[in-house]
Amino acid sequence: MRYYDEECMRVLLAVASGLLTLLGSTGIFVSLIIQRRVARLQDIMEEFMDLSAREDANLTSRLYSLLVKYQMHYLFPRQPRRVILIYADLTAGTAALIWLLALFPRLPTLFAPVFFLYLATFFFSLGVMAFFRFLLRNAVNPENSFLSPIVPPPSRLRSLSYLSRHVSISVKSLLVQARLRVAGREEEGVTRFLLKEEISLDDFIYHFTLYHGEKPLLTAFGHLLVEPGRDSLTGKPVPVLRNINVPLGQLPSPSVPRENLRGRLLVFCRGEKHPCQLSMGFLYSDGVFLPVETELEVNYTISYLVKGQSLHLLSGQEQIPFYSQHSHYFLFHGRRYYFVDGKVFASDDEVVVS
Repeated sequence: MRYYDEECMRVLLAVASGLLTLLGSTGIFVSLIIQRRVARLQDIMEEFMDLSAREDANLTSRLYSLLVKYQMHYLFPRQPRRVILIYADLTAGTAALIWLLALFPRLPTLFAPVFFLYLATFFFSLGVMAFFRFLLRNAVNPENSFLSPIVPPPSRLRSLSYLSRHVSISVKSLLVQARLRVAGREEEGVTRFLLKEEISLDDFIYHFTLYHGEKPLLTAFGHLLVEPGRDSLTGKPVPVLRNINVPLGQLPSPSVPRENLRGRLLVFCRGEKHPCQLSMGFLYSDGVFLPVETELEVNYTISYLVKGQSLHLLSGQEQIPFYSQHSHYFLFHGRRYYFVDGKVFASDDEVVVS
């Protein structure tokens, strides 16, 4: 009887070894798939960087298609991902059960030193399998920080702060490709000014001032953070939006002159020392203030530093109206405000896709 017990135990241990070998082969198979995906994503990233440096051509559609293609290769299908993890759990669980059966005959020697050696080996092996599952789960599920230093998630590719800080892409070039501009529109007795982008680049602090002559009529500031949500059909997160309108602030229409209006928009990103400045005039036509004579440049007379979530100006404070009163609002916290007639209002209107 003892011979048959030992023979059965050898068979069970051989089964456990075979299962773990298959699990290791599965890990190698998954790693090869991930390697090909990472190589493809890095190729798309290189194309993205090349396009952003070409300011002389309108490459907005190409830039948008690259972001969509990046997400298509980035996301791993949910069903195969679940099957792989279930297979890993079942294999590891079966092997652990067999090991427990192998330890069961040793229970009479519960307090013997050799039993503690077996027990320590058992728990160490469980820890190794748990770590293997952790690696496998993060490999097939890239929506985490495990692979983000190599292949950032698609949402990072629309973040100007991330791109300027970690990828060293010119913020000015990206803003040119996004066709950044400000326009005004009269509606129901008020004139609303909107920040318009053909591609929803976000994660930056902006400061917009509307002037009539030298007098500031409207000051808008805050942290632009766009949340595209998920596609209603596929359920996948939308990587980027097209033709967005970001409400900046509003004024009563009678108080807005229709001539000699000009504006200045400053864009502050993490990883930069000087803001990008968009200067423009406005032409009124049929209830709409259209931007004309726009000029986008880097303002080297203003320098700043980002500490944690706060933005601190090191020089050029005098160029930003009411900065001393509003400096505590310059935070990377996803909220927007505007200042009119000595009062600060929260700009709670959502981003609109036109």
